[in-house]
Amino acid sequence: MRARRTPWWSFVLAAALGVLAGMGLAKYGEISGLPLVGAPWIVPVVLAVLGGVVLYMALQIHKYTTKDPVKRAQLKPLDPQKAFGTLVACKALGLAGAALAGWYGGQIIMSLPHGEAEFYSQAIIECVVACVVCVADMIVGIVGEWLCRIPPIDGQESPAVKKGRTAQSLCGRRHEGVYKIGYESCHEIESLNVRPSLTPSQSFFGTRNIASCAMQATSSPSCV
Repeated sequence: MRARRTPWWSFVLAAALGVLAGMGLAKYGEISGLPLVGAPWIVPVVLAVLGGVVLYMALQIHKYTTKDPVKRAQLKPLDPQKAFGTLVACKALGLAGAALAGWYGGQIIMSLPHGEAEFYSQAIIECVVACVVCVADMIVGIVGEWLCRIPPIDGQESPAVKKGRTAQSLCGRRHEGVYKIGYESCHEIESLNVRPSLTPSQSFFGTRNIASCAMQATSSPSCV
């Protein structure tokens, strides 16, 4: 299964929906008189810890996949379920961070006109801190998703292996063509009973036969 990167517009849509929901909640709290805006201080702390854990997991996946194949073989194999779970966590953290950033951003927008009141001023500070942490989580999710990319495998499907097979195939065809041309040329010489030009050492042994001529034809420079 091949996972796709989360499109950029997904984060924009999540943030926009969060802004609308936050503004709606703040407006309803203003009408009803209920203290619905703001965020407890435990919320940004939990979100920060969650972002740190996801980033650490993504870095571990990236460290394993980018390690030299020889050294990687000496390590404990990577659990596919763990890698997939880390990728899902990065995607979820990015989208949740965008939505929550919009959520607290919408509350800030609706609370600014009442900033002189102590309750709203405190709520604005809480929402600003939570919004900053959520934006950081969104960035961690995007970066973590990039860190979870897996490079091409070092097997038959590797681009380097495919390139090597192509080069060998072309080299083999070249040698085959040279041998065929040399063999046909030697065969034509024999059929015409034409004595090829001989060196002093060759004249001692007589006319070259087809096999020796074909062997000489195949002694072409090897492919590089």
